Amino acid sequence: MIIPERPIPGAKIPQGWFADFYDYVMSQRLRGDGRTFFTKDTDQGRVGSTKPEGFTPGAGGGGSSTYTLFQVSKLTDTSIQILGYNTGAQRYSRNLITHGLTTFELADGASVTGITATGVIYLSITWSGTAYAVAPLWASSMPAQDTTHIYWYLADVTCNNSIISAIYQPPISQINIPARAG
Repeated sequence: MIIPERPIPGAKIPQGWFADFYDYVMSQRLRGDGRTFFTKDTDQGRVGSTKPEGFTPGAGGGGSSTYTLFQVSKLTDTSIQILGYNTGAQRYSRNLITHGLTTFELADGASVTGITATGVIYLSITWSGTAYAVAPLWASSMPAQDTTHIYWYLADVTCNNSIISAIYQPPISQINIPARAG
């Protein structure tokens, strides 16, 4: 695809330039092949992930054989926990979040209970005026970003008959959130 030339300031914009520009922008979007690379549209934008080694859809615990921080694991039929210990790598890591120049931690073993329907697990990060608070939450879909919260996608949870049947999580090596102005 040919990159559209930038119009000269003050000159007439060539006919069809906006269509060419739109086509160019759309050709640069992240796409998945549905077999080894997946994309998911969220309110944070388009998230791309690779298929974890050994992942079988519907098998549950996806990502357990791939090293990841914030590892989402099934705790009971209706709850999950987020671990710093990775069974595949057989090591502990701290679940650290960096926001601007501030680093804070999600407690190892943080859990979410009462999951009875398919949805997403995400982190809710808020500023209390003196410190950041982070909590894992479940919802049927990612909430819209706002000025008081940062939401960070962690995993998809699938339920059958109100019981967690599968967890798919893309590998996460770290969470770095740019500081907000103002």
